[in-house]
Amino acid sequence: MATFVCSTKGSGKSRYIGRVHIPQDILSRTPLVAITPVTGLIENVLDKCCYLPDPVFAECWSRIHYINMAGQPADHSGDRLIIPFPIYQRTNPTESFYDITKPFVDVIRRVDPALSAASIQGMNRLLPILLSSGIIIAALGLGIREAYSLVSDPKEWEPRIIEVAAAYPTYIDVQEAAADLLDLAQLQAKQPREFEIRTEVYRNKLAPFRFNPVMAAIFNGSSDKAISWDEVESKQLAVLIDLKDIDDAEDKRFCYFWIFHSLMRWMKKRGKHAIPFSLVIDELSECVGSVELNAEIFASDLDALLNRYARNNSVQVTLMAQELHQFQDPKIQHTLLSCGNLILGSTTNKETALLFARRFFRPDLYKIKEQLPVYGSDRGDYFELDRRNVYFTPDEQDELNSRKFLDLPTFQFYLGVSPREGTPPTSLQRFSIEALDRGIYPDPERIEAIQHGLMRRDGVRHSEVLPSRPVSPGHTVGQHPAPKIKHAVKVVG
Repeated sequence: MATFVCSTKGSGKSRYIGRVHIPQDILSRTPLVAITPVTGLIENVLDKCCYLPDPVFAECWSRIHYINMAGQPADHSGDRLIIPFPIYQRTNPTESFYDITKPFVDVIRRVDPALSAASIQGMNRLLPILLSSGIIIAALGLGIREAYSLVSDPKEWEPRIIEVAAAYPTYIDVQEAAADLLDLAQLQAKQPREFEIRTEVYRNKLAPFRFNPVMAAIFNGSSDKAISWDEVESKQLAVLIDLKDIDDAEDKRFCYFWIFHSLMRWMKKRGKHAIPFSLVIDELSECVGSVELNAEIFASDLDALLNRYARNNSVQVTLMAQELHQFQDPKIQHTLLSCGNLILGSTTNKETALLFARRFFRPDLYKIKEQLPVYGSDRGDYFELDRRNVYFTPDEQDELNSRKFLDLPTFQFYLGVSPREGTPPTSLQRFSIEALDRGIYPDPERIEAIQHGLMRRDGVRHSEVLPSRPVSPGHTVGQHPAPKIKHAVKVVG
């Protein structure tokens, strides 16, 4: 069952998940992926694993992989150690070139949800160029860094476009993409102003892969160091993905969504499985950015993750957030609070505290607030005959119960556990982690040394992955092998 952890900053949720939940998965050899955009979670995991007993110490560390998505400094030369996540890479031999291209489209849609609302320079104009350029790039066996050259000057790429169309004469995705780009080349020659307008949005979206060498290296080329989720499962690895050093918010969202959707596609392919797989996402709202703009798509993704893949494909999902009110959409709140396990800590938001109080603490209709005397009189003398009970109203009890969350001390939480699959928790039990590794906290210098050592062991220098300049249109590059199953994209007739 999925777990939702909601507690304000500094309450101890990263300490609990990082020193209890994730180490248990590592020790039990449960394949794990943890994603965090902030400091705390990974540092606690690495620090806790330093105290493992000798019999399991080396074996556990051999299965822990740390990935700094901003790149780990390799030396004083400016080179950085990275783990590649190639965008146009076939992960399944049956994938068509359209299948290879579609994930990038989906991620762009989520990173910039305003594109869907823009009527002129929005997704309607961007989508055909995204698909056609991606299909041709994938068919040529190139990377995302070449997309800018292709879209900026399709006239120069005409020989390569014609070449790849001839190489795949029966593949409708390649044929349509080639036709679109050849039309774009004609537009470039005849109406350069209209060409600039039509391609402007896409060229802007490619800026991080042109100017940021680390982003370009991570998402451009292939490498034997690239992450394979099949390998994570088969070797029972624990992959800790760190986004905190990425300064640009849009780049951070892109990295998160790319990894998230890569995992979602893999879970779908994985299907029903007896072996559990653990996924931990820290600071969910910071990862996805503006939830208000992206509410419908985010709600759909969340529902698919929790109610389809987590439930049916043996994926143990743990989601973490600071405040429930960061998710204004009622559907998102309902989905999160429907998780089978809830760990609720302190909150600074009164509405959230009231929501928790109404959800988990039932009013006692006979809870006495005070007792008022009932007086009688006899020939001018007044005396007390009885006492009358005054009861707390449900609203007053909700207000009192909300203080349990507003005033909850650090390291104190409420735990809700579902009695069975499909039934959300209806009651809470309080617990404390004050005694958990009391006085032991991650040492920044030691953690940095561990992170550098893990990246040096598993990573590759970005200069080794990234060519000094994008491939020129006339350069011969090996093509992707054709998909093994052709019927999905084969021209009929």
